[in-house]
Amino acid sequence: MHASLECRPDLREAFADIGAWQAFLANHLFLHDTVYVRAIVDHAVAHGVTSSFLGRLRPEEVRVADTNYRESLLAAGLNPRQRAVLEMVAGEPWFSHPISARIYAAEALTPFALAMRGRFPRFIGSEYASDLAARKDLYPIEFQDLSSLTLPSEVFCCVITNDCLEHVPDINVCLKEMARVLKPGGVMLSTFPFSFRYESIVKAKLVNGAVEYLAEPEYHGNPAEPEKGSLVFEIPGWEILERARAAGFSRSEMVFLSSVAKGITGADIAGEFVLRCYR
Repeated sequence: MHASLECRPDLREAFADIGAWQAFLANHLFLHDTVYVRAIVDHAVAHGVTSSFLGRLRPEEVRVADTNYRESLLAAGLNPRQRAVLEMVAGEPWFSHPISARIYAAEALTPFALAMRGRFPRFIGSEYASDLAARKDLYPIEFQDLSSLTLPSEVFCCVITNDCLEHVPDINVCLKEMARVLKPGGVMLSTFPFSFRYESIVKAKLVNGAVEYLAEPEYHGNPAEPEKGSLVFEIPGWEILERARAAGFSRSEMVFLSSVAKGITGADIAGEFVLRCYR
């Protein structure tokens, strides 16, 4: 094992504001060490990874597509940010009661959605498509718009969005919708490209139904419309915590996870952030 890995325990820390994160990072400078990041990747390839949700994944189930490890360090087809969310799911009390847990995720065609559906019979996943023809092609996959969910209020114990919020024109409206469909005490788990600064980075906005670009247009993959992709409207920053509380969540925090054994790392920092909000 790489020498720098031997004394590095798993990290899972929750932060309510940017100041707490900056103080933590000052005491964990190795997290920005690219040699350490690469050592985590090499360890996963050589030894496999563990997962509180998936169990032990063998080395032959791990592959690395490129150096964007947040997306490309795949274990059983799941990248570090997705496996970080599964770690969070496994820590919730309803994880041990899979038959009764009601969970909604804004994805249905991904390895993540398949893993959730395999454990939770009452899991519902959906996809978004921009036009009627694409929505018809989705059938029988459910179509949902996060800004106007057709789901009933106060029914889910968990709502999950994996790298989705950066693609919606109005994050605040979507946060309100997700708070609405959660039961009191329910949790929202969300990942997104994170700006690491307080302010969000707004790259485009919707004005009178038309997109106004404030920066070079950026698109990410969309399994429902692979030929189009999804436009990035906003890269959230730490202010997302205040916006979540304003949307109806009683508690919001960014949870940072880093793990050698679990193969959870990014490219520029040895870990992943998950937004966790309780109704």
